Amino acid sequence: ANVANLMLARATGRRREFAIRSALGAAQGRLTRLVLTESLVLALAGGLAGIIVAIWGVDLLVGLVPAEQRHFVAGLDRVGVDGPVLAFGLGLAVLSAVLFGLVPAVRASRAESGQPLRGGASTDGHDRHRLRRTLVGVEVALALMLLVGAGLMFRTFRYLGSVEPGFDADGVALTALALPGRTYPTDSSVVRFTGTLLDKVAALPGVTEAAAAGIVPMCQCDATTSFEIAGAPPFAAGEGPDVGWRVVTPRYFAALRIPVRMGRSFTDADVAGAPGAVMVNETLSRRWFGDGGALGRRIIVEGDTAHPREVVGIVGDLRHAGPARAPEAELYLPAAQNPISEMTLVARTTGDPAALLPGLRRAVLELDHDQAVFEQRTMREVVDLAVSPYRFSLRLLAALGMIALGLAGIGIYGVIANLVAERTREIGIRMALGGDQASVRRLVVRQGMAPAVLGLGAGLAMALALTRVLQAQMVGVSPRDPLTFGLIALLLLAVAYGACWVPARRAARVDPMVALRNE
Repeated sequence: ANVANLMLARATGRRREFAIRSALGAAQGRLTRLVLTESLVLALAGGLAGIIVAIWGVDLLVGLVPAEQRHFVAGLDRVGVDGPVLAFGLGLAVLSAVLFGLVPAVRASRAESGQPLRGGASTDGHDRHRLRRTLVGVEVALALMLLVGAGLMFRTFRYLGSVEPGFDADGVALTALALPGRTYPTDSSVVRFTGTLLDKVAALPGVTEAAAAGIVPMCQCDATTSFEIAGAPPFAAGEGPDVGWRVVTPRYFAALRIPVRMGRSFTDADVAGAPGAVMVNETLSRRWFGDGGALGRRIIVEGDTAHPREVVGIVGDLRHAGPARAPEAELYLPAAQNPISEMTLVARTTGDPAALLPGLRRAVLELDHDQAVFEQRTMREVVDLAVSPYRFSLRLLAALGMIALGLAGIGIYGVIANLVAERTREIGIRMALGGDQASVRRLVVRQGMAPAVLGLGAGLAMALALTRVLQAQMVGVSPRDPLTFGLIALLLLAVAYGACWVPARRAARVDPMVALRNE
């Protein structure tokens, strides 16, 4: 749109030149080739400069994602300026410059040569100005659409930052390991290794809690199971509960500071041969035990129908799938009664959890130097990874929105400044006939704000369509949030007013004598 406005203004300024060339015998084809050559040179120069900026911009785009999280973003490693991108960029530059430079030149060359030389008014000025104002409106509409998207993502990200995940992620270090079946073939060997390892981890300097779990919150993984309530009618086929299934050691809830609302947590007495124990979260208790809670009830976990388990405790809900998802029903089984070979160490420390990771690795290797250790990270990194898609969308839309806002402001300024230059004689006459500076400023600002206001209307409609695309990523905010739409509209109006004010102020300072003498 800005290229179109600039080229239209350039062609308008050269009407007199084309008229002189035509009067001296230049054919229409020669004038067309002249403009075409100039437009191609301009397009290629601008396109090459744009490609250089694009290569730099790709680095900025990739930089929107933290380095430690880039391998989690699908396709990010393939973002770059390749052959198709180069062809598209140069083709768009050439098309823009040639289309918007050649068409006005052809129209000018076809015009009656005497009219520009006599200084008469242009017969196509109204259409030309209407086209340029329309292009300004399009820019404003596009800028509003992108900024509304960025505003909604900002509201979403702010909401996610205020959501309580149900556990304390600070000060927790994680280390995953999988015990090979050949080395640890029995449940007792797995339980023995886990217990010894947790004792070593608990003895590390700064460690206040040490535990292990098959699945930790926000790990981008899940496991589900079903259950029956002992003494109650079985669920109908296909209507049984589908709940999260977690195997944890006794200090797991203390390590993540997950509150035990009722009953007790697992203890070292919940071992093989002891009465079966299970803990559930508040969501599971409310959903399937409407008589006041699940505490003390007995449930039969799928796959272990011979051993009903007593609900010994009810813990607080946590957002296992991330802050954007509501808590889901979960049940917890003691690791000593349900040994698993794949586990994640969970260690809470009073110091920097990242500094504890080498100590966790050493503790594992001291017990078994052949044991693989992987996915060492802090719990805070896991939480950050869960919200990273929202952060990336926010940064990307904000960057594009600010670029669009800047381009729209430049476009409005360029159009109004050029219109003021074209109307210098008219403004001089107005001033000579008694018009004051304030009225001239109002006239110019009003003419500049009109396409901006129309663009806002179109942009609001486009933004509503965009929110349907972004709706899946919006949490805690309405896709049609009036506050976001209103603030972005006011921001664009302020930018448009500022872009109009500078040329309006310049127009109001026109000296009538100088303007009329130049004519």
